[in-house]
Amino acid sequence: MLEGGGDAGAVRNVWSHRAGRWHKNPSRRLVDDLDALPFADPSDYFRYPFVRDFYRFTYPIMTGRGCTELCTYCVVPTQRAMYAGNGLPIRKRSPENVIEELLWARARFGARMFKFEDTLFLLGEEWVARFFALYRERVRLPFRGVARPAFLTDATVRELAASGCHSIICAYESGNEEIRRRVLGKRETGAAYLEAARRLRAHGILFQANNILGSPGEDLDRAFETYAMNVATRPVVVDSDVLRLDPGAPLSQLAEVRDRRPPATLINLQQIMYLCVALGLPQRVVRWLVNAPVNPLYFAVGRIAYAIGLKRSTGIPLVPFVRYGWHVARDGELVVEPDRWRNDPRPHAEALAAAA
Repeated sequence: MLEGGGDAGAVRNVWSHRAGRWHKNPSRRLVDDLDALPFADPSDYFRYPFVRDFYRFTYPIMTGRGCTELCTYCVVPTQRAMYAGNGLPIRKRSPENVIEELLWARARFGARMFKFEDTLFLLGEEWVARFFALYRERVRLPFRGVARPAFLTDATVRELAASGCHSIICAYESGNEEIRRRVLGKRETGAAYLEAARRLRAHGILFQANNILGSPGEDLDRAFETYAMNVATRPVVVDSDVLRLDPGAPLSQLAEVRDRRPPATLINLQQIMYLCVALGLPQRVVRWLVNAPVNPLYFAVGRIAYAIGLKRSTGIPLVPFVRYGWHVARDGELVVEPDRWRNDPRPHAEALAAAA
């Protein structure tokens, strides 16, 4: 429209600034039939060899839109409110449509391994059974995915193992029941995470644990409950971060969250969490370590240990893994996501050119 000289001022979802005023158009109705959308095309990113070679082994796929959860640190509750009555909040592509995109990505971009990015990946037993039957028949490549413990039933984990699942990402967030459920809004119990880890391990599937440190009400003792959960479940890698909030997330409205500064002990624990979990260090030793002043040694050693664990978790070959990691360390995080591919790539072009 803009290239043709048209006026985008009345287009739903578009805000425009004219004559010193913002014109805020209403939201467009969500697309219910996701199969009608074109496949995400990463060609503008894949012009850069370090991006192409890395993402061939972790090619991102979305099987749906929305989320079954309303976590307080996430933007999903705000999105739900914005689009209330304006489309289905949870939508899923057909198994056949997802399979066609996988085959297209393999043929066009040489995809060798897939990563299913959305939390809806394993939603629905019938969908899962149909999808993996097709996957084993037509795709037959290793893959990773994201999953809630509630979706990791015995039947689903067997399907994952039979279909070539390399690893699964589980968001523990906190080992403290009150913080995880009442503060962060996650419904799973600690027992559910332990059982999911047991099932995955029994079928030879690696798994990554994601943690959030520094939630409201979390002191060092409660943070060590998260450490204990990681030690008990033995993930292949632990990705810990100090609480960061999406703009508009419900938790970001609390003044105590906006104004807080995490103590040095939590910063230290975040840096060395995975290394300590991998070594199985007793809590008394880890407590002694985190009470030291914040120092670059923890950051360096923690990053190296995390990179080793992440390499194993992702299954990405060493050369593209190291090459991409070097660019990330030098230029800051560069994440290629399917939803971004549909947008104009020009805002990212300068950063990509600098990193090439």
